[in-house]
Amino acid sequence: MDKRGESSTVGVVIAIVLGLAVLVLLIYGFSVGWGNLLDRITNIGGSNVEAVVSGCSVACASQSQYDFCSLNRTIKFESGKEPLTCQQLVSDSRVNVEACPGLC
Repeated sequence: MDKRGESSTVGVVIAIVLGLAVLVLLIYGFSVGWGNLLDRITNIGGSNVEAVVSGCSVACASQSQYDFCSLNRTIKFESGKEPLTCQQLVSDSRVNVEACPGLC
């Protein structure tokens, strides 16, 4: 018996499934937006408080006035996302951002 066609059928099914997955990913990315898609993939259900606090510390240490005083950083709390600057986060009790005197 000749069974050469059997293995190619499995390969075709795998290629179709992978193609459909890529198609669904592309449709979702174009309809919702690539930024939202990347946020969901890289930080599923998590908080980015530590990353924002670290960014604020770097902005203060480098004396970057725009980054510390004006740049809105989208911070994810359990209650949702909020766009706040590092200066606004200094007075927020939910995070531990140290003040940067003389910068703002």
